[in-house]
Amino acid sequence: MIRSPLPAAGGLATLLGAGLIAGLFADRATASTSPRILYQDDGAKPATAAQPVARTPFDCTARDTFTLTPALWDTVLTADTTGGPALVPGYGCRPWPEQGPEHIYRLEVTADVQLRAALSDLGTQDLDLFLLDGCDTDACLAGANAELVAVLTPGTWWLVVDGYGTDAPAAGPYALTLETRWVGVPPPVCLPGGAAPVMCAARLDSTLADAPDLMQAYDCSPSLLTGGEVWCELTVPGLHDLSARATPDSRAPTLDLALWLFDGCGPAAVCLGFVDARAGGQQETIDWSNTDAGPITVYLAVDTRRAPDSAVTGSFGLSVDCQSHVAAERRPLGSVKALYR
Repeated sequence: MIRSPLPAAGGLATLLGAGLIAGLFADRATASTSPRILYQDDGAKPATAAQPVARTPFDCTARDTFTLTPALWDTVLTADTTGGPALVPGYGCRPWPEQGPEHIYRLEVTADVQLRAALSDLGTQDLDLFLLDGCDTDACLAGANAELVAVLTPGTWWLVVDGYGTDAPAAGPYALTLETRWVGVPPPVCLPGGAAPVMCAARLDSTLADAPDLMQAYDCSPSLLTGGEVWCELTVPGLHDLSARATPDSRAPTLDLALWLFDGCGPAAVCLGFVDARAGGQQETIDWSNTDAGPITVYLAVDTRRAPDSAVTGSFGLSVDCQSHVAAERRPLGSVKALYR
């Protein structure tokens, strides 16, 4: 089945079916360029050394095909690899033996898009996730124990759920989450009504409960944040230092905050800063200096790793301060006295 995320009410997208596509020994060069891998988790694998895998083409007929476009879109698939074909013994991008049965999904990308793919509900089985640009073992671009995020360019890509191991390789049920986002900072953030205007020397109280998850990963961050954000638009005067402090409410002792700071929106947005230095329940602070003579508008996001389950457990306070960093002019004592003669 071909599935395509299309815009729908509330900024989400609807999943529509439109037919069946199968690929057999497809050309590995269908994707235009290599993706940017923003995140892939290594997991904890046994120390057993894997045997090198000779390059092997395989039948990549897909169980399902998705047409991906840049938008805020999420879906969850449930399936079971038990009894499925075991065509791929391993992948060139990871030293893990993957001799269990696999499920293959085909991704048709129409424009640059950020994709998050994540496995869950595995029970005791060790299933893994691989991103490929073709149908052979050397076409692997990323391998994850459970979760990866990549920026994909237009073309055809494959996502494979495979079973770890050799003698008794893993097989079983799983849930596969697929999420697409705009590349970079989502354009809606910079549109009217997207980010809340905040003045210097201001404080606001808010909650991350039910906040839209527009930003998950970026080149300036090693973290993957899927909890949703609150966005603020700040105009920092020229030659001023910005300091923003986000503090979980006392009723939210496990809320693990992070802060992003950008100069604008879109795929070319410059990350001016990112901080995720402290554990849950503790304050996070981000500092930045406007060295220009004129004011600069920046966009600040308060984020978290996982969505809170209520308004109370997601509540926080944000304090913003701007201080001039123009050096004070120094004069000899005699010249100062001369001003009062």
